[in-house]
Amino acid sequence: MKNKIKYLFVSCLSCVFLLLATSSVFGFELGGWHELYGNIGISLNLRSSPTSHSGQRESRVMNGRSQTRTVGTTQWSIRHFTRAQVEARTFFFREIVSDSERIWGSRTTTARSPWINVSTSGTTYRGLTWWGN
Repeated sequence: MKNKIKYLFVSCLSCVFLLLATSSVFGFELGGWHELYGNIGISLNLRSSPTSHSGQRESRVMNGRSQTRTVGTTQWSIRHFTRAQVEARTFFFREIVSDSERIWGSRTTTARSPWINVSTSGTTYRGLTWWGN
């Protein structure tokens, strides 16, 4: 079941990337890390791919409240971005509740989503990070 979900997720993601890449003369690259599925990505470009990309979700307690955020780091010799997000899932609903936006740079970029308070009402939190150029 888990592999079927991963296959469906990667297939849908690949279709989106294909549509975006065909509109660009220079190609398009996008990928990332998901807390459940690990590294994901597609390259429709003959130039290069990141040297490395990693992501992790961090937790802490601040003033008696549990908090979480996601941190992503990308190493690449060309101009690129890294983005970190926290996804909240309640039953079948999901939404991005914390987002670093795109952090642009070359060589090494690190994106940190803002800390958010964690709800104890059945909500599951997952970290996602993205890279692209």
